[in-house]
Amino acid sequence: MPNFLQKAALWTSNYREAHASDTIVWTDVTHPGGVSMPATISSDTAETNPNGVKIQTKHVHFIIKASRIKANSIVPTRGATITWRNREFEVAFDKGNVWEWNDPQQYDIIVKTVYKRDLS
Repeated sequence: MPNFLQKAALWTSNYREAHASDTIVWTDVTHPGGVSMPATISSDTAETNPNGVKIQTKHVHFIIKASRIKANSIVPTRGATITWRNREFEVAFDKGNVWEWNDPQQYDIIVKTVYKRDLS
């Protein structure tokens, strides 16, 4: 008997990449020239005002097929950067892990990044 949940997760992963993704460029120590690949982007924003300086922090999550990460020998680690629409996002996420599985079948990973800018 086929595993319908596994088939559905694979279909969703393929559909997400084909219809809800944009091109990103992954750059790190082992890929200084960058690697282009599709990713689906989600985000949330917070603003703080420490010492009178208005800082906006945007947490941006890039959902990428695990097979693309593996095929390019990418290991998501702090300090890597993802360029999307001419903006650089640093792979980092407070004190937590910088990536996690998006689904139980492990077709996709979520890479967690931070984009900060001074709004003063």
